[in-house]
Amino acid sequence: MDVSKSPKSASASGLLLCMGLAAAALGIVAGCKHLGNRVVSPRDSRYPARNLASKRTVTITGTVAPTLALTLTANYETSVAADCWVSAIYSAGEFEGSPQPLRIEVPMPVTRTANRFTASFVPDAFLPGKCDWHFQSVAMQITKGTLTTGPTSIVQALGLYTRTEDKAVNSSDAPLILPCRLHRDIGYSCLPRFDVKSSQILIDTTISISATVLDDERP
Repeated sequence: MDVSKSPKSASASGLLLCMGLAAAALGIVAGCKHLGNRVVSPRDSRYPARNLASKRTVTITGTVAPTLALTLTANYETSVAADCWVSAIYSAGEFEGSPQPLRIEVPMPVTRTANRFTASFVPDAFLPGKCDWHFQSVAMQITKGTLTTGPTSIVQALGLYTRTEDKAVNSSDAPLILPCRLHRDIGYSCLPRFDVKSSQILIDTTISISATVLDDERP
């Protein structure tokens, strides 16, 4: 027997369907908010405002082997707690993997004269804003012919993972020693032994950092 729905029943079903579709749409929108590339460009609405009142500049100087090409990048990141992050995977209404803070990568001009080099960065170049933008690191990349290192953090912000200092990572005035060579297990890298300083922890009194970048390839 064919039983037709009453107008009230049809209206209730329609309302429930609309509510379900709305909830699904909100879930998709929420998912899209945290998807995409973590590196923010100046054209992005989330790009922070410049700190025009900043007066602090940190200089990196030292020597670099003439056989090596040197690239430096200052990195700034957001706070995950400020809901400014991305995730690589969004599936079945949930995020999978650790949230990654948004990032700005600012190339640092490097001046070279013979085997000497100098570069500088501004730790508070951007206003924190609602995303709590802050300096995170300076990454170095070395190229020799067809060999290229991955980005290596030679300066790091004082934070959760740098509260404990050791011989390799600390805030002292000791220079960084970075011997670059091809390793059998990790490829081309500039990481020294664990008892040699390779990264500077940036503190309020840091104004200059010294580094020696060596071509440590064996003939």
